[in-house]
Amino acid sequence: MVWICPTCGRACKTLRDLKIHHKIKHKTSLPQDYLQDVTEAEASNGIKILPVDPEVFIPKNVPKYVPTNSEFEIFEAHLESGVPLLLIGPKGIGKTLSFAAFAAQKGVPIIQFDCSENVKRGDLIGRFLLRGDEVVYQLGVIPTAFEVANKKGAAILVFEELNALTPQMQKVLNQALDWRRHCFIPELNKVYRLKPGVKLLIAATMNPSTYGGVHELNEDLLSRFAVWYWNYPGKDLEKRIITEVALRNGFNEIPGEILDGILRLAKETRASVAAGDVEYALSPRDIVQFCQLYIAYSKYFSGKSLLKKALETSVLGKYEDEDHRKFVKQRIESVFGVRI
Repeated sequence: MVWICPTCGRACKTLRDLKIHHKIKHKTSLPQDYLQDVTEAEASNGIKILPVDPEVFIPKNVPKYVPTNSEFEIFEAHLESGVPLLLIGPKGIGKTLSFAAFAAQKGVPIIQFDCSENVKRGDLIGRFLLRGDEVVYQLGVIPTAFEVANKKGAAILVFEELNALTPQMQKVLNQALDWRRHCFIPELNKVYRLKPGVKLLIAATMNPSTYGGVHELNEDLLSRFAVWYWNYPGKDLEKRIITEVALRNGFNEIPGEILDGILRLAKETRASVAAGDVEYALSPRDIVQFCQLYIAYSKYFSGKSLLKKALETSVLGKYEDEDHRKFVKQRIESVFGVRI
């Protein structure tokens, strides 16, 4: 480990040597915030570690989220306790948005990492990069979360679609989720951990394992999470959610019978998925998209033409199989009385 003087840039072999140098050369002690921001100046075997800017992760312009089951209170408890939390539920019900909205309300940074089978160890832990003639080290998402939390006092790290990670990459998460609560980077011979009193909620979301393109979770990874199963909201609750979102986003001009119709159609597609008639169920996200397009298209269309255009792109377009499209067309005609 090489310690770099924050005042003149001189390299010292130990922190003690740096303190002595700064006292003699600059007639003052090291700045109080030096150790907090040491990653901006430290190096390992001459490799500079790229600094982390926590302000990048402060949530901005987060869409309206309507809590329905004490979500924020649960998130607060997990932030305080440090127990990792995994949300499992169908697509489009607000799992990702709920964490972002909570972070925005708290004013804490949130790092939302999209998992896939292409994620490598370097994405999670870190990697060496060549910038010009200089070799630097870029922290992965896990040590970045520790750095952000230490600088801001609290942070949230969310692994989106956790079961998209390969079993090998799932193993990489273990050290940050159990009693160790750290991230060891052997290339730097450095351990990243939280300072006393600092809070970090490590959370994850995933769709049920019945969805395609996913892996089973390793038991050792699953055992490190508390697991909360979510489902589609009930009819009345979903209508309240959509109505509040509509008021917030300015598309509350949709006629009541149209809103009731799209809610009914969504419920029917969910039942049809369970029965095996189709493979795609309309989610609250799809309903919000329909409402947005209904208002956007109203500048150019009206009446049944407007309704058909909005349904064609936001609903029917989600189905590729011809038999499924035919089935959904029949349900649209039954609910709305229009043919597409």
